[in-house]
Amino acid sequence: MRVSNSDIDRIYVNIATRNNSYKFNMPDNHFHMYYELYYCKASKCTFFIENQMLEMNTGDFLLIPPREMHYTKYTSDTPCVRINIYFKYSDLVDNIYINNDTFKNYFSSKEVFHVPAAYQGKINEHLQSMLTEDKLDDEHSSKTLRLLLKELFLYCIRLCSFNRSTPAIINTTDEHMLTLAKYITDNYDKPLTLNDIADMAGLSYTYFSKKFKNTTGMRFKEYLNYVRLKQAATKLATTKLTVTDIAMSCGFNDSNYFKDAFKKTYGLSPRHYRKSSDAQIDE
Repeated sequence: MRVSNSDIDRIYVNIATRNNSYKFNMPDNHFHMYYELYYCKASKCTFFIENQMLEMNTGDFLLIPPREMHYTKYTSDTPCVRINIYFKYSDLVDNIYINNDTFKNYFSSKEVFHVPAAYQGKINEHLQSMLTEDKLDDEHSSKTLRLLLKELFLYCIRLCSFNRSTPAIINTTDEHMLTLAKYITDNYDKPLTLNDIADMAGLSYTYFSKKFKNTTGMRFKEYLNYVRLKQAATKLATTKLTVTDIAMSCGFNDSNYFKDAFKKTYGLSPRHYRKSSDAQIDE
């Protein structure tokens, strides 16, 4: 599992074209310590995020919160053009343009929101302005990108459709794997093993491992550790439980292993993570 840098110094924007061969050389899965706004400018792709698979088509946005593991599949014969915007909560939310309540009302759930065809030209022009500003990267770019980001989200509130039915179960095997991924997420504090989950699936552990990774982008142990560490990070930021108590409550039997795994994933020891401003959970 790849983890992006723990911080960014300004908003970043990039564009790339991916086709169905990209899945063989891309990192399987990753998460960021900041927000990512993903826009499908052309063609389509499939996202795995929080135990669900979402299909994205031309004109679709997906907002990915910090610390949320995601995995993208490019399966179409037509190249997918995507634009990514990376930003922090403080880059967007203020008391003037987009306040906390507005952000929660429109963007708190992990769903695809769609730009109707009639407005895609306007959105594409705005995104091109952001791409240009990102490349310019002078002393004014940081503030300019903040203004452009706020304007983009206001356009989305005004123009986008938010209540679409987005789950895209590719086949019954994927559906079964997603159900098991949710079971792991709901029971992360229990002593789960690969054999236990494979037995639940009615599959050999080798075949289950292959299918689970194909659907989620992660091996069983990676996924279980990701879920446990994410829960631990939340508890470190929001409770006064000891590090050892948090480790045990999240399914880790060895507190030293937990500390090593946490530092490897988040770049900080659990104690330093708790003390850092990065440990504050975004609204």
